[in-house]
Order: sequence, then structure tokens, then C-alpha cells
Amino acid sequence: MSTFWHLLIWACVFWYGTVTILVAVRGWKDIVGMLRRLREK
Repeated sequence: MSTFWHLLIWACVFWYGTVTILVAVRGWKDIVGMLRRLREK
């Protein structure tokens, strides 16, 4: 494969990895917040 395709593949892997980590962190914060609200009631 050419260098272009290698760069494109790694850019996509980096992009999807970054988005996945961001969604996981935000989801974790949301779950922790919901559990705190439930515990307060």
C-alpha cells in the first residue's frame, strides 16, 4: 500500500479512538452524577 493509505488509515484509527475515549469519559461522568443524585434522594 502507498504511504497515503497508511496515513489515512492511522488518521481514522486516531480519530475513532479519540471519539471513543471522549464518549466513554463523558458517559462515566454522567453515570456518576446520576448515582449521586439517586443517593441524595
